Amino acid sequence: MAEKSKNGLLWAIGIALIALGAVYFSVAPTTNTPVKIGVLTPVTGGASVYGTAMRQAYDLAVGEINEAGGIEGRQIELVYEDGACDGDAATAATQKLIETDQVEFILGGTCSAETEAAALAIADVEVLLLSPGATTPGAFDDDDLVYHMLPSSDFEGREIAKHAFENDLATAAVISEDTDFAQGARDRFEASYEGEMVFSEVFGLEETSFWTMLTNARTADPDVVYVIAQNPETRALILEQMSQLYLDAVVYASHTLPNYSAVMENLPLYEGVYLTSLQLPESEKTTAMMTQYQETYGVAPELGSLSLAAYDSVYLIAEALGSGAEGATSVSEYLDTQVVDWEGATGVINFDEHRNTEIGFTFFQIVNGEVVASSTGDDGAVEEEIVEESDDSHE
Repeated sequence: MAEKSKNGLLWAIGIALIALGAVYFSVAPTTNTPVKIGVLTPVTGGASVYGTAMRQAYDLAVGEINEAGGIEGRQIELVYEDGACDGDAATAATQKLIETDQVEFILGGTCSAETEAAALAIADVEVLLLSPGATTPGAFDDDDLVYHMLPSSDFEGREIAKHAFENDLATAAVISEDTDFAQGARDRFEASYEGEMVFSEVFGLEETSFWTMLTNARTADPDVVYVIAQNPETRALILEQMSQLYLDAVVYASHTLPNYSAVMENLPLYEGVYLTSLQLPESEKTTAMMTQYQETYGVAPELGSLSLAAYDSVYLIAEALGSGAEGATSVSEYLDTQVVDWEGATGVINFDEHRNTEIGFTFFQIVNGEVVASSTGDDGAVEEEIVEESDDSHE
């Protein structure tokens, strides 16, 4: 009788321990659970080439972090969705990342249209959006969980207006596509340019014939034409038609999603054209990232500063989580208070009150088939020097 009681007690204790264990493992965090981070970038459509390059930068950073042990022993897992540089596609992709994949952090979009749609989709949920590419001015100033790794397009418009006027170009025309980025850059250029605006026209994303618009621009006889086209193929079409119409003006081309191979493959079209780019720092982190990228993929980072920003965005999230931050709000607080003179591949990063960063601008010009760096001196004069081995840097 006593033996039966003893056995019954042991069974009861065993069952209780099993139950407690089940409860513990159901609520205790498992260190091998991956940290899922959503990524929104164009996989299809005209901008898909940029999505491929951005994915390579994201994957490079994740590979390095995971190889070093991950985040407190947890590996990072990126969940990619196609934003297609389109608002509707980005909305659906963002909702899928939130509802199905249940991510708390999204990197992207690459384009402003993607990012704006994603920002609206996360408005009522606690998800942090960190964009390495969106540059629409003022679009997300009131969104506490939306951050930008690059300066807004109005920053470019201001810098080009200043450079053109200091280059003694007294009258200007602007040819811009119908996108938020392009219109932000156009508005700031026109507001900042100290010369006379003689022509400005907007074209649709599907347009391929620019003859009428360019003929009207030629009639206005500008000293400078600022071409703001996101797709390098569209930009090449505009430059080709300008050449055939003998539109004799200095041309500035937007840095939007730069594709330097497209420039190098069409050097005659770009002869005399000023190209703008965000200034890359001469730092160990920048050199290390670009070297590792080259070794991993066999090419240099095609998107320059955008690739570096994508790479840095992964490290920022990983660092915040590694410091003990949990969830979107906690990571946001970390970015606001702890990211001070943070040294990344893109340079020294600080987020302003609108969660934007600013990076220096560099101007290049194609002269006799060579890439010439152009900068403005302290006296306002434009100084130039040939960039040696430019072909290698853009292959």
